[in-house]
Amino acid sequence: MRLSKPLPVREVPKYFDLNFSENSINACGGIQVEQLLFLGDIVAVPSHFGNIYVGEYFICYIRVSNDGDSTVKDVSVKVDIQAVTKSLMLTTKSTERLAPKEGLDIIVIHEVKVLGKHNLLVLVNYTEEMGEAVTFRRSFKFVTLNPLTLKTKIQQVKENFYLEAQIQNLMDVPMHLEKIALRVDSKIKVTDLNTLPTTTGSELRPLNFDSCFGWKNIFDKKAYINATDVRRYLFKISPPKQSQLKTIIWNFELGWRTAMGQRGRLQTNLSQYEIETSEELLFFVEAPSSEIILYEPFILECNISNLSQQTLNLKLYSANNDAIFLCSKEGSKVKPLASGCSTCFDLTFVAVKKGLQPLCTVRLEDSSAEKSYSFETARHVFVRQKNNRS
Repeated sequence: MRLSKPLPVREVPKYFDLNFSENSINACGGIQVEQLLFLGDIVAVPSHFGNIYVGEYFICYIRVSNDGDSTVKDVSVKVDIQAVTKSLMLTTKSTERLAPKEGLDIIVIHEVKVLGKHNLLVLVNYTEEMGEAVTFRRSFKFVTLNPLTLKTKIQQVKENFYLEAQIQNLMDVPMHLEKIALRVDSKIKVTDLNTLPTTTGSELRPLNFDSCFGWKNIFDKKAYINATDVRRYLFKISPPKQSQLKTIIWNFELGWRTAMGQRGRLQTNLSQYEIETSEELLFFVEAPSSEIILYEPFILECNISNLSQQTLNLKLYSANNDAIFLCSKEGSKVKPLASGCSTCFDLTFVAVKKGLQPLCTVRLEDSSAEKSYSFETARHVFVRQKNNRS
């Protein structure tokens, strides 16, 4: 028999006519109006086996009883659980004698870590009064389910990476997500972006802290996830500067509670992200700090990072479009850029068309290796005419 904690159950509300006379209410057993309006919750033991989810504890009660008329001796009970990939012994228990109508009680606690079919095997050995050895076994089958789904997406912005985790509750009851921790190499810095500063403090803390210390979770008091609901969490991954990191390997540690405080925990498999280093250079353009006026030059800050193994001697060129032109001199030199280093510089542009316009393509040539790198930036700027907003 599976041991389950009681669950809150709401009684069916009783409706009545407010125009009932006092005699009618007394005829119903003297029930007062307040007793009908404020029906509280009750707690009841589940009447069915229920679902078992990976990460939770499976607790069951086993009783071996002597239903015969004679005493048996040397009673031993062995409990195993068989999953899809492996078998595990949970417990053993024995007693020298077992009189008629007596029993041997066992409580088994097992943390479920494998998804799919399980078989609980109970092997009983005993010796009858006449000295004959008897063995029998019983099996109980059940299936474990996934408590949630976790989907990840990673995006590189300059030298940092942003990982988005999407979690969906697959259980049939709400869960309160107590912990979601991103684990990476100790040399890589991880910033949890799922908290907001409050008026009493500005330091951001991880998700598994209480909000009374001067900060709160982005979901505020709705940190619980209803059945089938989805939550998204964001993390910033910052590799060490001047590192030749090729792969980011990570996994998640999750912890939750369900109804009546049942705990669950899960550790995902290792995932990896291959950093695209085929482009040996990273080029990023900052957003403009002021409005862009038609036919007036404007300056944008640019950032270049050298991901190659050698020092680069770069020259700057552009492939102008019909809306925005680069004003810098063609073939102007950028200071030598060592391996793993970055540099910032300003570029001057001029816009000849109004509206939302893309920046022109920037091309960098390495004079020492005779290589060329072209960057079509995703940056757009809004251009307006002077003294005439459009």
